[in-house]
Amino acid sequence: MKFQLKHLAVCLLIVAGTAAKAQTAIPASRLKTAEALVDASGVSSQLTSMYSNMVDVSSAQVPADKKAKFKELMMGFLSKYMSYSALKPDLAKLYAQEFSEPELKQITQFYLTPAGKKMTQKMALLQQKGMQIGQQKMQAHLPEFQAQLKKAFPEMK
Repeated sequence: MKFQLKHLAVCLLIVAGTAAKAQTAIPASRLKTAEALVDASGVSSQLTSMYSNMVDVSSAQVPADKKAKFKELMMGFLSKYMSYSALKPDLAKLYAQEFSEPELKQITQFYLTPAGKKMTQKMALLQQKGMQIGQQKMQAHLPEFQAQLKKAFPEMK
């Protein structure tokens, strides 16, 4: 019995290690194609815009005499750890894991068309408006959800 459990444990470790290695083994050509897609997708300009908005929102509650320093520190932090150059390899790997090389090329070709370029320009706005729609829907139906919670968990007030 002990031998069987040890044998099973070793087999599981080998399988887990093999699966992890298989997930990380991305052909260099696919990774390079994914990097081209990330470049074409406009992520760089989207990040710049998003970080600017994030800093503005985050600094809204900071006292006026500390706001400039707060913004400087936050932008420095984002630039250091969340810059396009810092994120690009991870983003490329993410795309390379999810799409085949021909798919990556097709998506990149789309982003290089006038419609694809317009899509990248409008994406942040579309996402923002989409979140607003979701928030409005939640707000409109929040009393119903709260009633369901009270019914399901009467001990919680």
